Amino acid sequence: MTEFWTTNSEDVPFQKGWFYRALDIQEFMKKIEKDPRGGKVIGMNFDGKNIEFYTEASAEQMKKYLEKK
Repeated sequence: MTEFWTTNSEDVPFQKGWFYRALDIQEFMKKIEKDPRGGKVIGMNFDGKNIEFYTEASAEQMKKYLEKK
């Protein structure tokens, strides 16, 4: 199981127990990872009803990024 925390969440009381069966999200993540434009999902950003998935940069993307510097 993967957990994430909001920033500045140390020493904040919390409770567990809210579960959501996320089969659709899991299947979508698998599609992202199989897509040539995608990659391994390494993070998510929740914005209202939308989820933005962050993927690991490919070697080609990293090369282009480093060339710009």
